[in-house]
Amino acid sequence: MQENDFFTWRRAMLLRFQEMAAAEDVYTELQYQTQRLEFDYYALCVRHPVPFTRPKISLRTTYPQAWVTHYQSENYFAIDPVLKPENFRQGHLHWDDVLFHEAQAMWDAAQRFGLRRGVTQ
Repeated sequence: MQENDFFTWRRAMLLRFQEMAAAEDVYTELQYQTQRLEFDYYALCVRHPVPFTRPKISLRTTYPQAWVTHYQSENYFAIDPVLKPENFRQGHLHWDDVLFHEAQAMWDAAQRFGLRRGVTQ
């Protein structure tokens, strides 16, 4: 996908997702777009702001269950750089050593589970 195609695609996706009324429609579209972009998995993580002391995190993912179980048991939610609010403003984040430099143990574990490349939007 060329860069100018990416921005056209992104605008189209924003409009498409805004029109969806059912969660299942969102998951189906995420799976379709994941495959179209030649990725194997997706994760949709929603952090609910209330309660403030222990915000609930909802996760819908197609990652292998073994990785999801490991991620949750190690509480990687607390250190995952793609979940840092300051990274939300950067657009899409390519997964690399620089992004995960403060979460090296998590990055090493992800690679052991076969997760070596990715992009977070």
